[in-house]
Amino acid sequence: MNAAHRPGTALRSPASERNRQPILEVLQRVLPARGAALEIASGTGQHVAFFAAALPGWHWQSSDVTDAAFGSIAAWCAQLAVANVAPPVLLDASAPRWPVTGPELAPASLDAIYCANLLHIAPWAVCGGLMRGAARHLAPRGVLITYGPYLEQGVPTAQGNLDFDADLRRRDPAWGVRAREDVEAEAEAAGLRLVERVAMPANNLMLVFARGLVNRPGEPGAVQIGGKALRVGAGSRPLHERLFKLEAIAPRRISRIKGYERFPVVAAEKSVL
Repeated sequence: MNAAHRPGTALRSPASERNRQPILEVLQRVLPARGAALEIASGTGQHVAFFAAALPGWHWQSSDVTDAAFGSIAAWCAQLAVANVAPPVLLDASAPRWPVTGPELAPASLDAIYCANLLHIAPWAVCGGLMRGAARHLAPRGVLITYGPYLEQGVPTAQGNLDFDADLRRRDPAWGVRAREDVEAEAEAAGLRLVERVAMPANNLMLVFARGLVNRPGEPGAVQIGGKALRVGAGSRPLHERLFKLEAIAPRRISRIKGYERFPVVAAEKSVL
């Protein structure tokens, strides 16, 4: 075992202790029973070890931009006796290659990418890199899930978040609490779409992004298959999930989706729901 990956002192973040259970409850609802996940900015390792223990069908890859806390990640995994977390790798979310050393992650190989409390303590370029990397490495039905504080248009900002934002900008002008709409715009530029916003304790949000053919639950959509138009009405599930239920179009190609022309043409999949 590499020295950096040997268990060291299990560093403790009080915030991670507080938020791990509420975050887990969202993951348990959003994610399927099994899959491959990458955690970006694993930090102390408390989250990845806790989630791996609670989601045994998932294989997790931990990562961080430096190896300073790799020993802590290993210590938490050892403490919780989880075997479904790979040793941490060096990963800079803004880099065009993930990870920055060792074997590169394969395209479309991840079912989920999870990233907590990163965007506000990193330069803005990291947000665009995160979205492009997620679009590159997520499987067709994979999701990117972010957690942290956000500013939102039309939503009163808690004083605590305003104070936190001011403190971050004093510490580093490149940092700051990000506007959700700006993050969403970076996601859309990379071919991802926000499909769910979850209000969390302590004025935080979890944002769920999906790639490809997506619209928000409740939105109607229209597809053109061959020369024939087919309307898909509003429903409780996103359009891309409802399309998978239409087994009759499985062999065809979707040539146009009303309102989503920016997304690439993809083959409709046979129902697996």
